[in-house]
Amino acid sequence: MAAGSISKRRKVFVVHGRSLRARDAMFEFLGALGSHPIGWAEAVRGTRKTTVHTSEIVTSGFAQAQAFVVLLTGDDEGRLRKRFRTKTDLEYERNATPQPRLNVVFEAGMAFGRHPQRTVFVQLGRKMRPFTDIAGIYVLPFAGSRKDRELLRGQLEGAGCSISAREDWLKAGDFSRPVHAE
Repeated sequence: MAAGSISKRRKVFVVHGRSLRARDAMFEFLGALGSHPIGWAEAVRGTRKTTVHTSEIVTSGFAQAQAFVVLLTGDDEGRLRKRFRTKTDLEYERNATPQPRLNVVFEAGMAFGRHPQRTVFVQLGRKMRPFTDIAGIYVLPFAGSRKDRELLRGQLEGAGCSISAREDWLKAGDFSRPVHAE
């Protein structure tokens, strides 16, 4: 079936960083739910332009999809510069800590700012530097367990996605290796 003939309610735009293993695992899982994951290349094609700005690509992904999964993986490392630290700063402010790529943070902001009820934040890896502007917004800590998969499925259904899961949806996508081990 061509991507154009797939119902929008089955399409999920996936925002991700450099962890292609994490992206591929999420694409496989979403496919097992009967969803059509949209990646960067498909979002570019959706602009129908040859020269395109990043914001247009992200907007194209939003226009094509019912929901947006923002994969938060620790592809970068960050810390507060020494001259700005205080004695009360937490460990992640003092030591290099895994954090999402800044383009992922930017695109997450675009998704949440435009479509908060259709945006799902999924964190792969437990130890990660938070981006404080989303403090209080639910971020699904995801390791691929049955509970994690059921929660993500529920969030996608809550975002209006049509789910028609294959029998293997509880096992599809390898989330077993630590994300930071790449």
